[in-house]
Amino acid sequence: MIEIGRTIKAVGLRGEIKIHVQQPELLEIGKNYYLEDKVYTLEKIRFTKKATVIKFLGVDSIEEAQGQLQKKLSIKKEDIELEEGEFFESDLLGLKVIDEQGVDLGEIVDILYPSSQTLYVIRGETEFMLPAVKEFILSIDLDKKEMTVSLIEGLR
Repeated sequence: MIEIGRTIKAVGLRGEIKIHVQQPELLEIGKNYYLEDKVYTLEKIRFTKKATVIKFLGVDSIEEAQGQLQKKLSIKKEDIELEEGEFFESDLLGLKVIDEQGVDLGEIVDILYPSSQTLYVIRGETEFMLPAVKEFILSIDLDKKEMTVSLIEGLR
């Protein structure tokens, strides 16, 4: 299972739920998703300026929606079709991180989502956070289990 988000609060009276989701492109009407260990079929999706709001089949009231709050939203890994060169963020955990000169900086031990910016927690001689942006990440080789990065002064 791949965690793709978390339910936050009930919206309206008809069972809609506001969610925090990192990859809204993984949401698709008619697909099955899991809240903890229970499966639900996605009936509706709408995006507002600040939120993603979904509705599951069978969750038709505010009371039913409130019973689904603060739960992990997941999907089976095999239900996701990846394009060439795409990967799951969870596949990055445990990757060795090296800089442009080949110096071992440690490994990715956690992925944080404090805001709109994803951060990789890298633990080696020291522990530091690396913003997941293309300016810092030069390459990812899942076969070699290695990420090559370019660090700016003060980042580490």
